[in-house]
Amino acid sequence: FGQVTANRRIDRAQIYRVLQNFEPFWLADQGFEPTVETLRNRDGVFTLHRKRFATGWVGLGVNSLDRRPKAHYAIFLQDEQGRPLEPVATLPQGLKTRTAEAKSGPYDDLLTPFETLPPSLAHANILPTSRDARHASALIKARVWKTHEPSTDRPDQVVVSTGATAASSLAWNWRTRPQVAKGFLRLAALLPGSEEPDPSRIRIVPASSTLVESFGLLNDPVIRRHRAELAGLEPDSSYAYSVGDGADRGWTPWKTVRTGPGPGRPYRLMYLGDAQCGLEGWGRMLTTAIQRHSDVSAILMAGDLVDRGNERSNWDHFFLRAAGVFDRVPVLPAVGNHEYLDRGPEHYKASFTLPDNGPAGFDKGLVYAVEIGDTFLAVLDSNLAKYDPKLAAKQAEWLEERASRSQAKWRLAMFHHPIYASHPTRENPEIGRAWIDVFDRQGFDLILQGHDHAYLRTDPMSQGRKAESHERGTVYLVAVSGDKYCDQNPRDYTAKGFTYVSTYQLLDFDPMSETLLYRAFDANGGEVDRLSLSKKSTPPRVATQKFALPR
Repeated sequence: FGQVTANRRIDRAQIYRVLQNFEPFWLADQGFEPTVETLRNRDGVFTLHRKRFATGWVGLGVNSLDRRPKAHYAIFLQDEQGRPLEPVATLPQGLKTRTAEAKSGPYDDLLTPFETLPPSLAHANILPTSRDARHASALIKARVWKTHEPSTDRPDQVVVSTGATAASSLAWNWRTRPQVAKGFLRLAALLPGSEEPDPSRIRIVPASSTLVESFGLLNDPVIRRHRAELAGLEPDSSYAYSVGDGADRGWTPWKTVRTGPGPGRPYRLMYLGDAQCGLEGWGRMLTTAIQRHSDVSAILMAGDLVDRGNERSNWDHFFLRAAGVFDRVPVLPAVGNHEYLDRGPEHYKASFTLPDNGPAGFDKGLVYAVEIGDTFLAVLDSNLAKYDPKLAAKQAEWLEERASRSQAKWRLAMFHHPIYASHPTRENPEIGRAWIDVFDRQGFDLILQGHDHAYLRTDPMSQGRKAESHERGTVYLVAVSGDKYCDQNPRDYTAKGFTYVSTYQLLDFDPMSETLLYRAFDANGGEVDRLSLSKKSTPPRVATQKFALPR
């Protein structure tokens, strides 16, 4: 777990554990004694363990050596007078203490409050831990699996994305067996009036490649991902492409993809919330939606693309259900908490070739910006923002600088954990404190989010309160495209909310009328929500005061 330090004697460091007969093995070894006191939340009943420490470093142990525990432990801190104790050293993993109270919960990334606290904890600080990291130290996985879609010598799982400027740049990512050491991209303009490539205008571009290992996969444990990027393309133009190893028989069939819109041209974006579960139904909805709306310039996905982001069989199923779409329409995703599970977003980063224009020190593709037509799109990593306030602040500084330089009329941001929640109990106020002022100052129009598995469109919001009009506020959206659903309670910021419905969303931009038409559709193509925004007379928005997020 790490170490904390105190500047005065700790009376009790109190650890609890779900009563499932696998308390951390080190509790007894380190002298923690079980008590008869318990806590309860929706995960179950927890028992308290206590130990007295002298001033100095306090070393604790890992959550478990296997994957059985459903939950992590949390720490309560008091001095010998029973007063709350605040460690003086930097806490591990960016965690932070807070005052213990009945509505406290054991995790910093999921709100599961205790029903009551024992009297002995009436004056204590709690150090919550990360539920998503509960298996991070597991040495005994007790979990193996097989993929039904192993790699071969032939390229598959082809995903097209855009570069930083969608009108002039595209990027590709595809998979092969690890033995295919070389990869190439062929790109050609189309023959006039045809979908066939012009043989006189074919470019061949070498790809870079990386080996990707999947721990616990019995078959096909290592694959190779190939990447190629091209700039200097013509806007609003269709190109034919194929990928392969460069040999005459090593190419995929030709497919077509289109660059982003040029100046003054109308364009359409598609936005999807969490796919995660029910990928068969999600794939049918995606395929049908693209058939209905074949002019989509890009697909935006707000994280949790799969359920277990470091089990490659999840990704193989995801790409299988997206076949025929992701290789023809550029995809721009955000990273969700399920991509981070256990090992961090390794497979996510390997599976997409995304712009490398985020803040210094951030991995490529986790935070980036794209200009599509007259739209500035910023993709942020809310996982890192929740993990460490400094990483939230760095993203805010980067966003402010990038947005202030953009001349785009429309401004969108996309990330996974919602600032305005649709879930009954989950809140992410630390993200709002870091980013809302930037959204207000820079005049962001829509914020695209996921995570809560229940549809929400807020009223236009400014400084944490309902704004007078759409021209003076930002609309926050939450959507789910898979079939994992959550309940929803109405909030004072809810303009439209419903649950147990999978949706896809279209954003239609019309430069001539300076309007944005937003619509949400169910899997059958029925319209379930609509909003129209105008830029004809938009006054400036300036954030001038602190705010508190409403509940």
